[in-house]
Amino acid sequence: MKVSMILNFELNYSSVLKNRTVVKTILCEDQCYELVLRDDEINLSNTLVEFLTFFEKATQLMSGEQYASISLVIPTIRRLKQACTVVEGDADLLKLMKQLAMNSLNKRFENVHKNVCV
Repeated sequence: MKVSMILNFELNYSSVLKNRTVVKTILCEDQCYELVLRDDEINLSNTLVEFLTFFEKATQLMSGEQYASISLVIPTIRRLKQACTVVEGDADLLKLMKQLAMNSLNKRFENVHKNVCV
């Protein structure tokens, strides 16, 4: 269910971007000006999708059936944590998403680097 929701969002979002001019024209004709995405909203959306792509790729990598994915756990978590590092110039919403994701990663995988069975 979650994967299909992500794929549907990706397809719908991609379609809106590709047909942005048409969508804008239709919304303006229907006097739905508040629904027309501004350039800054498009840029933020692209940034958020780019950030979330790291999690999509990690999920696909860890779902491999043709290879042993257990050896990929630590490097994948490290890469996700790198992607969650807040950098100067990040939009406020992106900062929040990165912080929440980092907190979740730290909570879920706090013992991943230790030689301890949990």
